[in-house]
Amino acid sequence: SLSTGLSWMECSFGSENGSASEESIAYKVMRTVWVPWQRERRLVREQERVLATRRSAWLDAGFQHAVAMRPDGGVACWGSDEFGQTPPDGVDGDFVATTAGSFHSMALRRNGNVVCWGWNNSGQAPPDGVPGNFVAIA
Repeated sequence: SLSTGLSWMECSFGSENGSASEESIAYKVMRTVWVPWQRERRLVREQERVLATRRSAWLDAGFQHAVAMRPDGGVACWGSDEFGQTPPDGVDGDFVATTAGSFHSMALRRNGNVVCWGWNNSGQAPPDGVPGNFVAIA
């Protein structure tokens, strides 16, 4: 106990158990260190995706179909649609890259997830896509 009659813990943390101030200290650390670091990390990953796909991932051809990026981030498709590899209206989304397989196609979203459509006989084009933090597709 100090000469003020308060314990060391009360002076240091503002309460007997110190929980309120410890929580605010942890919050301040998270807000000033962790959150900006995570944001910076996410922005760097997004920039990596854009740079990695900027050169060659805007147009590709499969066996009897083709896919191309639209300026708005969507994907245009044409050719044979026997297995659903060329949806008539294309595929809307915020994509940064696209690629075509023999009877399926894929596109990489800006957030790193992969969207797939077309023939999925061996699991090469899962209808629910592939969540992840991908930077390129081929």
